[in-house]
Amino acid sequence: MRFLLLTIMMTYLATSAQAQLQITLKRHSLADTTEVWQLLKLGKQMLAEPRTKIVAAQYFGDAFRLSQTMGFYKGEGYALQSLAMLSVAQKQTYSEEAIGYFRQALLIWEENKNLHEIAETYTNMGDIFVNQWHYYKEGIGYYKQALVLTKRLQRGVETEHLWLKILLASLKANDMEAALPYIKPLKTQYELTGQYEALASMYLAIAKYWTENQAYTKAQQITQEAKQICQAHGGDTSELTAYLKTVQNKHTDTQKMTTDQAVFMLSIIVFIVLFFVGIYFYARRQVQNM
Repeated sequence: MRFLLLTIMMTYLATSAQAQLQITLKRHSLADTTEVWQLLKLGKQMLAEPRTKIVAAQYFGDAFRLSQTMGFYKGEGYALQSLAMLSVAQKQTYSEEAIGYFRQALLIWEENKNLHEIAETYTNMGDIFVNQWHYYKEGIGYYKQALVLTKRLQRGVETEHLWLKILLASLKANDMEAALPYIKPLKTQYELTGQYEALASMYLAIAKYWTENQAYTKAQQITQEAKQICQAHGGDTSELTAYLKTVQNKHTDTQKMTTDQAVFMLSIIVFIVLFFVGIYFYARRQVQNM
């Protein structure tokens, strides 16, 4: 009987100790992850100030090392991405170092099969190539890699944002052909979800493309269509009205310039004709005097 009671007591104590150990480990893990997030937050605050960017590297490095010791893969991935952003902020031009950090982060996401973070990282890389470094083709490539994953994950909003990013990057690259496949699905989605201001904004971006290429009639038509969409749904049309006036003025100036150039060219032609006619009559008179 005593042996039975002793066995029960030992089993209880062992179970209780194991449960307490698990609680302690859980609390320790939670505290460590909180510290990682705090280090990343402080690093981002330092990154925002030009004079303290160098300090941000220390915070991000500490967050990475702490995450490694506890096997916190998300902390590792975010710390690497933060170091990549620090490199971008410091150099302002293409940085192989930044790309290296991003690739390390991608390896971590891939090892842990975190498709959402892989898509986010590709999107961030696309943003940097397009908006910071102006390598539009490369940026669009990263956007498309992210797009494959957002479709697979059935993340409609993120997919929609990537469509727009690809469209705008293509317009910046002066490549309307690459932008065309995304206009119709975006238009359909915006109309379906009632995002009429977003639709008008997309039209405005397309109008600006045509303005840059001196296709003013197209630019006017598209801007006018965007204005009508906004008016029909109670949106703010002030920006569109101002841009429509800008396009009209540029169109008028171009037409005036073309007219002035035509008059100038005609004047030159008349001058040349008169010059040769004068030479002809002068030469003829000289022959008669001989």
